[in-house]
Amino acid sequence: MTRLVKANRLVKAGTILKYRRFLNDFSGVPIANYWDDTSSGASRSDPKIYVVQTTSRVIERCILMTTDPGDLIFDPTCGSGTSAYVAEQWGRRWITCDTSRVALALARQRLMTATFSYYKLAHAEQGVRGAFVYKTIPHVMLKSIANNAEIDTIYERYQAQLEPQRNKLNQLLNQSWEEWQIPCEAVTTWSIQGQQLHAEWWQLRQERQQKIDASIAHNAETETLYDQPEIDRSLIRVAGPFTVEAVQPPSLDPDAIDVAAPAAADDAGTYLDRMIEQLRRGVLTIRGQHLPIKRISPLVGGVLHAECDYEQAGKTIIAAVIFGPQYGPLTSSQLQDALGEARGSYSALIAAAFTFDDQAHALLQKATLRPPVIGVAINADLLMGNLLKTSKSSQVFSVFGKPDVTLSPPSAEGYTVSVKGIDIYDPNTGDFDAASAEQIAAWFLDSDYDGATFLVRHAYFPS
Repeated sequence: MTRLVKANRLVKAGTILKYRRFLNDFSGVPIANYWDDTSSGASRSDPKIYVVQTTSRVIERCILMTTDPGDLIFDPTCGSGTSAYVAEQWGRRWITCDTSRVALALARQRLMTATFSYYKLAHAEQGVRGAFVYKTIPHVMLKSIANNAEIDTIYERYQAQLEPQRNKLNQLLNQSWEEWQIPCEAVTTWSIQGQQLHAEWWQLRQERQQKIDASIAHNAETETLYDQPEIDRSLIRVAGPFTVEAVQPPSLDPDAIDVAAPAAADDAGTYLDRMIEQLRRGVLTIRGQHLPIKRISPLVGGVLHAECDYEQAGKTIIAAVIFGPQYGPLTSSQLQDALGEARGSYSALIAAAFTFDDQAHALLQKATLRPPVIGVAINADLLMGNLLKTSKSSQVFSVFGKPDVTLSPPSAEGYTVSVKGIDIYDPNTGDFDAASAEQIAAWFLDSDYDGATFLVRHAYFPS
């Protein structure tokens, strides 16, 4: 109790003495189970790129309260990659997965283009496992004041100066003030000497209080703010190395794949109904130019799924359409069956799929196919339904071209692959237009292709 009096920590409330607490005794705010500061939504620093994207602050709080730097987190629903992004930001290792290629592409781009603050390391030789240097704040409590013997030392040292000053002031002004009775401000009718003694006494009194307050803060317990590591502003950090891996799909008999009867995707109808409707509402995109489909109608009872009309050199061309499976590649046998059914009845065959197997790709490269085949890549956004935040309807179906590639004979150093350009089928003329290598933004090479999974081992950017 005596130390509380010396520290000016008691206040009279009627007939009761109460403990005086200040706001800076503990400036932190404990986090309860109601998080009302996480619902701000997207911001310029945390834009929403995915419909079901979780706010970074929510993931951040979950990670900080359950893991330490260097720990491993796992998110089985990657989405836009918020968990991986936040884990990378706070020095955690991460694994995330998703069934959607769109989600993984978004997450990969988000991580590769992200920059983070560089946090100071508590033990640099241990890396992030040695933890960060965190900001700490004092947590002043009643027991820390009562057990602080330094308060007595400070009080007695200043009391030896304050008491003589108080006695002189009382004698000069003919008063009998105790310490707590001395007014804060001097009266103008006092003598100059009285005003000077009063100012000197209050200066010593304030110095004593500042010394005692500093001692209280210094000897109080501290709280570590794990969400406020110290930042080295001379450095900036990017995401560490990471890999994107795919689970090898099971081998399927191409002839056993039932393309005509995929599982229903939503209430709007079956997969084929959706593809036909998308093609009816959309356009074919060829080198950035859009070719509208004038008419499209479904076909039943055969390999072909639909027929459509489009303009070519002022003439209406009737083309057959085959769609690849919803989950899996369009195979060469399916493409050959479609060619056989379309031959003699249609002027062109549109083969639209999310992916093509290597034999189907090789078949598409043949310029002697009759009718000519237009290879069309379906945007993977369609697999996402409404989950993707933004999508371009004009780029749902894009015609891809044939690369002009030469492979040198093997030598002691290996092979030399040269890309001269790319040929793109133009349905307006019925011809293949050649584009130079400078018009190719990037091309990729798998030097150890296993026939099933393409792994980017070399990347080239001609322009």
